[in-house]
Amino acid sequence: RLITALQNARDDPRVAGLVVRGVTGLGKIGLSEISELRSAIRNFSEGWGGKPSMLHVPEGLGLAGNGTIPLYFASAFDAAHVQPTSSVIIPGLSFGSVFLKGTLDKLGITPIKVARKEYKTAANSFTESEFTPAHRESTEALLESINKVLIEGVSSGRRIPKHRVVDAINVGIMTAPEAVAKNLLDSCAYRDELPA
Repeated sequence: RLITALQNARDDPRVAGLVVRGVTGLGKIGLSEISELRSAIRNFSEGWGGKPSMLHVPEGLGLAGNGTIPLYFASAFDAAHVQPTSSVIIPGLSFGSVFLKGTLDKLGITPIKVARKEYKTAANSFTESEFTPAHRESTEALLESINKVLIEGVSSGRRIPKHRVVDAINVGIMTAPEAVAKNLLDSCAYRDELPA
């Protein structure tokens, strides 16, 4: 419904632009939904009838979770502002997996694994005590693919080279003014200092 509302708002002459405050709810939706929302924001702002879009993040990026995803989201806006005293935490991606084989062994439970090929790893949490080589390979490939999408999205949205996005992720934690200096955000501003 939100994407349809953005499409309708773009064509509505009564709507002058889009202002979004905060990114704390992003942890509750998946990357595919964030990507879809990000595309709708870009479409709202670009092309025929495009209108300005602005994000203000008073709580900083990454304080309530992975800041890499909120940075990807923020890069969809024409302007992204952060409170001057905030931190920007963009740690990149990580993946963890729980392996229950040892616990199940202690309980005397032996799961039956049915997998057609070594890359079918859904049952590994119950039948293995650590990543198998195929499981590790497929997980790393997935993370690399997601990381590529995030880096390319931030790079294109912020109009900065990909290596600068990678450098920022490698730094991980920075102050809001440092993030602005790296062109990851547009300015440091309190809510009452935002452009009208």
